[in-house]
Amino acid sequence: MVYVGGVGTGFTDKMARDLRKQLAALPAKVPPVALKRKNAVFCEPVFVAEVTYTEITSDRKLRHPSFKGLRELADNVDVFERKK
Repeated sequence: MVYVGGVGTGFTDKMARDLRKQLAALPAKVPPVALKRKNAVFCEPVFVAEVTYTEITSDRKLRHPSFKGLRELADNVDVFERKK
């Protein structure tokens, strides 16, 4: 896994609260990425978020990322399935 930036927009207050509860139930024993960020909380990588962005910067971060929602669990197979 590679950190490409944080998403700070696209959430309603309710969506943010609900997502925080879901993620709090899946704490990671070891952070999945090396990230020095104040108050960062890591969880197991179970969910797949849909995020839009305007471009990828020269340092390989997303510019203007916006949260669109979580994928349905049934749709996650194409992300996690190993390509042969």
